[in-house]
Amino acid sequence: MKFIVTIERDEDGMFVVECPSIPGCVSQGKTEQDAEDSTFKWACGNGK
Repeated sequence: MKFIVTIERDEDGMFVVECPSIPGCVSQGKTEQDAEDSTFKWACGNGK
């Protein structure tokens, strides 16, 4: 399954990823990859 995500950099330099099609699915990381990985884990039910 594919989802569209948005990636933005916040004022502290962290990357924020949001998946608009999944309510509440927002994650962040020091790198884009870290943020994407966290979002993937969350979407699959493996996140906290």
